[in-house]
Amino acid sequence: MSLILAIGLVPDSYPANMQPGWGHYSIGYHAHDGCLYHQYGRGIQFGPKCRDGDKIGCCIYLELFRRGKNVETVVNAIKTRNGTKVGEKKLSTGPLFNLYPAVGMHSPGEKVKVIFHTGLPASIKRYTKIH
Repeated sequence: MSLILAIGLVPDSYPANMQPGWGHYSIGYHAHDGCLYHQYGRGIQFGPKCRDGDKIGCCIYLELFRRGKNVETVVNAIKTRNGTKVGEKKLSTGPLFNLYPAVGMHSPGEKVKVIFHTGLPASIKRYTKIH
């Protein structure tokens, strides 16, 4: 069985039948191919493919930038596999949206355990900041 699992951030109006990263204003790491998807159905290589039993970490923090009267969001995604950092990418999501954690699964029998941490790793000095 081919398992497809994605973790990421999506806006509140995101379709429930769409993987994180495939639609507008979303970002998602897809464990089956190691790619990062950003508002489009074609990903960029971001890390190794994951296997059954791997522990995937996704630290996502936001930076807010003023562009005239508008505020834009930049998403900084850091991915870990079994506790080791394997990728980091900074992407603009465009206008400021409320983004929510999302897990996408594609096949029957897939399971995931989600653990949310509110603290940031010591290596990340800022969380949300308006520049």
